[in-house]
Amino acid sequence: MAMKDYIVLARRLREFGTLKKSVEEYEKEVLPRSKEVIEMSIKSVKLYYE
Repeated sequence: MAMKDYIVLARRLREFGTLKKSVEEYEKEVLPRSKEVIEMSIKSVKLYYE
């Protein structure tokens, strides 16, 4: 996931040119996906340990 995040951020930097706007757009794209991964991980842990 880290490599994919790097690619997304690099593209946003190229697209917007400023760090502030690039990070804002990066977060809009990456945070929902990250939240999904975290939720799946929590479900897996619960299945394994409960």
